[in-house]
Amino acid sequence: AATAADVTPAPGANGATNHAANSQMNGVADIITRAPHAMDNDSNGRLLAVDLGLRTGVALYDRSGTLLRYEQLYAPSIAHLGDIAEALIEDGDVTHLAMEGRDYAARQEWEAAAERVARRRGYEYPAQIIDVSPEQWRYALLLKRERSDGKLAKTSARQIARQIVSDFGKTEHSGAFATDAAEAVLVGYFALREMGWVTREPPVRRYTNGNVVLK
Repeated sequence: AATAADVTPAPGANGATNHAANSQMNGVADIITRAPHAMDNDSNGRLLAVDLGLRTGVALYDRSGTLLRYEQLYAPSIAHLGDIAEALIEDGDVTHLAMEGRDYAARQEWEAAAERVARRRGYEYPAQIIDVSPEQWRYALLLKRERSDGKLAKTSARQIARQIVSDFGKTEHSGAFATDAAEAVLVGYFALREMGWVTREPPVRRYTNGNVVLK
């Protein structure tokens, strides 16, 4: 089940506890999900989606499309961001890294972190980089009327992210949904569909009036 670190601390479905406050104070993610072994082939792949920036959203999916964790993190400096990125990539056994955003310095830190993890583990190649533009995932997941207004687009993205958490994380998101975390969930979901790891149609469950279905 997914764990979220961007909500009021409470036990997650897997017994993990949320650590948003500590992460934001320290600038380094408290890694609470550890896989038992390295994922070094596509059949055991894991994808980490990242909304680039010092304030960043991340979402981790496995090869079956299960949402394992998602959260919003804050790095006080680009160096701290590198530490966060390296910990998330290594502890999440990440094989694919989907990034959205135009923060070039942040992107470099994530790429360098993937390289460091690959060298330390003796892998021939680092996690595969997948570039996702905001226009791509919005076109695929949002309705035209939702995309036409910036505020509505963000609201719709948070609603769809709640649905993805429920359907693929097997849990419910409680409380406010940080925009960066919600968008990371959707960036990852879009990338999974592009790679063929998830094939659900339609991609978003909606009522006949177009509203997003929420439990």
